[in-house]
Amino acid sequence: MHCDDGDDHPRHGSGSTVRRSMPLFPMVLIAFGAVALLNEIVGHSVSFFDVFLLLVGLYLVTRGRTTDHYPLLIVGAVLTGSAAGGVIGDIVGGGVGESIGTFGTA
Repeated sequence: MHCDDGDDHPRHGSGSTVRRSMPLFPMVLIAFGAVALLNEIVGHSVSFFDVFLLLVGLYLVTRGRTTDHYPLLIVGAVLTGSAAGGVIGDIVGGGVGESIGTFGTA
C-alpha cells in the first residue's frame, strides 16, 4: 500500500528498491585478461583458476554486501583470501610464495 501525501515525492520505505548486480560473463573475460597480463609482466605462469576464483570471491563479497546476505559475504571473503594468496604465491614463487598462499587461505 502506497500513501501519497500530495507532494509527488516517494516516501522513505515506499518499497521502491534499486537492484544492482554484476554479470558473471564480463568477470570471466576480466579473468582471462588479468592472467594474460600477469603472465606477460611476471614472466612465468600464473594460474587462471586462482585468478578466476579471486574474481568469483570478489563477486560474492560484492553481492553479499549489496543484498545484506552474510553467509554469501563470508564465503566470498574466504574464497577471495585463498585465491589472492594463490595468485600472490604464483607471482612470488618458491617457498615464500607457498607461505603467502597459505597465509592468504588463513
